[in-house]
Amino acid sequence: MTQTVRIPLVSKDVEDLLLWRSVPKSGAALAAIATAYFVLEWSGLSVLAIAANGALLTVSVAFVWNNVAGFIGK
Repeated sequence: MTQTVRIPLVSKDVEDLLLWRSVPKSGAALAAIATAYFVLEWSGLSVLAIAANGALLTVSVAFVWNNVAGFIGK
């Protein structure tokens, strides 16, 4: 008798990814995570610094977008 493993509170796609039911997708996810880890390690930046810079960029773009939209009347 074969039992299926279920992970509660996640979608079917996430479950398939975590349980390696789709090997190419799981391998690509593992490679992406490993690449991101090595880039962070070699760059000397922390995740917090990158998140803060990303948030600053997002707020700056929203500010500029708001001012430009006011000038062109949108």
